[in-house]
Amino acid sequence: MGILPVLNIFERGLMSKYKQVIATMIVMLLAGFGSTATTQLPTSIPVSSVIFLDRSGLSFPNGVEDDAIKNRISLDIIGICSLDKNVAFLYGLSSVGSVLLRTEDGGLQWQEVMQSDPRSQVRWVGFADAKTGWALVEDYWGEAGGPIALYLTTDTGKTWKPLSIVPTITRYWSFVNIQLFDAQKGQIDLLDGQDSEALSEYVFTWTTVDGGRTWQETNRRYVSQDAIKDMQLPHKLDRSAGKDGSQWEYDDRSDPEKIIVKRRLSANQPLTSVAIQKYWDYKNKRIVPR
Repeated sequence: MGILPVLNIFERGLMSKYKQVIATMIVMLLAGFGSTATTQLPTSIPVSSVIFLDRSGLSFPNGVEDDAIKNRISLDIIGICSLDKNVAFLYGLSSVGSVLLRTEDGGLQWQEVMQSDPRSQVRWVGFADAKTGWALVEDYWGEAGGPIALYLTTDTGKTWKPLSIVPTITRYWSFVNIQLFDAQKGQIDLLDGQDSEALSEYVFTWTTVDGGRTWQETNRRYVSQDAIKDMQLPHKLDRSAGKDGSQWEYDDRSDPEKIIVKRRLSANQPLTSVAIQKYWDYKNKRIVPR
C-alpha cells in the first residue's frame, strides 16, 4: 500500500493538516525498524500534535484545561539547570503539561519560556555552551513507550523550538540517560523494558552529530540491572553548577506551598535562598505566577 492512498484517508477534517507528519511516520513504518531511523519535526505545527497524534489528537484530557483556568495549578519540579550566577532553569510538569521556567536575575523572578506540551514533562535540560542547549520532553500521561521530543535553544534559553523526535525501537522503552558533548554531538540511552524482572536488558544508544536534528543507533547491548541503575539519570536533579562556579539547588518538600531555590556564588560563599510559589495561574495557555 502506498503512502498517498493512506494519506487520502485524512484528506478531510482536523487530521488533514498533519499529513506531513503522518507521511514521515508511515515512511518509517514501511522501512521497518532500522538502525538509522530518524524523525525531524516540521516547524509549522506544535510538537505536542506530533507526539500524541496516535492517541486521537487530544491536546488535554477532558476538563483539565478548563479546570486549570478556573483554579490554580501545582508545579512538580524534577530538575534544575544553571548557566551562571544569574541564569537558571527549573523544569518538570504540572496538570497542564510540561514546565520550563527561566530566571535571569539570580532566582528572584521566574517565567515560562516553553509553552506546555500536553500530557508530557520536561525530563532534562542541558547546555553545550553559554547559548546552545537542549530540553528533552517525554510522554508522561500516556502509555509506556511514547515518543521523546527534543527542543533547541540558541539564545541562552530565552526561546525554544522543537527540533526532532528521538527514534525508539520497542514499544516498552524507558529513558536511561542523555549526554550533550558539544553543540553538535550528543547521546541518548534507552532501555527495552519489556521484562522488568530480567537480570539483564537491552540498552539502545542513539547518537547525533548534527545538533540533535537526526539520530542513529550506534550501540545495542545487554546490561545488568545493577549497571542500569548506575547509568540511570536520577529522577530528581536538584543540584546544578554554573559555568562560572556558582552552585544552585532547590527544595520542593520542606514547604507545601513553596519551592525554595538556593544559590551559592562560589564554593566558599554562603547559600542564599529565595521562595517561589508552588501554585501558579493558567492564562492564555501560559502558566504565570499568582
